[in-house]
Amino acid sequence: MNHLRTCGVCENVMNETNVDAPVCNECMDVLEFGYPSFPAYRLAESDGLNEYIKKKLEV
Repeated sequence: MNHLRTCGVCENVMNETNVDAPVCNECMDVLEFGYPSFPAYRLAESDGLNEYIKKKLEV
């Protein structure tokens, strides 16, 4: 069950799965590492790169 609470640092409403954490994940990263986590995203693939990989796999 998710609980809505406010972050102890930024005071934004947080919907975190770790209900014992006093701060949101972003603030936790800033406190721990000094910067927020980078969002995960798929790397862009070009058609030329895909053709190159296909040719390499055929050899």
